Amino acid sequence: MHKDMEKHFINVTKLIDWITKPAELQITKQLNCPQYITDKVCGNIELLCGERALLWQANGDLTVSGTVTVSHIFGCDYMEIIINGKAPIILSNGEEKTWNTTDLQTLEVRFNGVVSDICIGKYCLSLRYKLKSKDLPSKDCQVTCFLSDQFGNPEESVLCSIIPSERETFLQKVSLQLKGFITICFMHDGKRIP
Repeated sequence: MHKDMEKHFINVTKLIDWITKPAELQITKQLNCPQYITDKVCGNIELLCGERALLWQANGDLTVSGTVTVSHIFGCDYMEIIINGKAPIILSNGEEKTWNTTDLQTLEVRFNGVVSDICIGKYCLSLRYKLKSKDLPSKDCQVTCFLSDQFGNPEESVLCSIIPSERETFLQKVSLQLKGFITICFMHDGKRIP
C-alpha cells in the first residue's frame, strides 16, 4: 500500500442489499412416527337414579391407558363407577375421584338412591392410545413435502429476514433467518393418509 494513500471507513447503522438470486434449500429431518396418540374426552352425566349408562368404550383392538376423573355433583345417594365391567367404585354425593389405568376398555356409571331423583355428574378421560404397526404408514407409501402456511395450504416461498446483531457486522456477512412451514403428506395409492 502506498504510504500517501488515505484510509476511509464508513460507519452505518443500517445497510440494505437486495439479493435476487433464488436459492434452493435442502432440509433433512428424520421423522419418528409416534407410537402413541393422546386424546381428551369429557362430558356431563344426567341420569335418573337406578339408571346405568355407558360413557366410553374402546373401538377395535386398541391398548388404551390414561387418567379417568369422575365427579358426583348432585342427586342420588351414591354413584357406581364401573371400569372394564369390574366391581364398582362408589362415589358419595359431592365426591370426585381420579384413577390411572393401563388397559381401559369401558367406562360405565350407575346412580343409586331415590328412584325419582335426577342425578348429575361429570367425567373426563385423558387417554393415550398405543398404535399398532398396521396403523403406521406402510413402506410403499409416498412422502411429499411442500412449503405451506400454518394450515397446510401450499405457498411459493418462505419469509427471509436478517437476524439483528448488537455487534459489528462485516460487509457481505450477515445471519439470515428463514420463517415458514413445511407440510408433510403421506400418500398411498394416490390417496392422502390422514
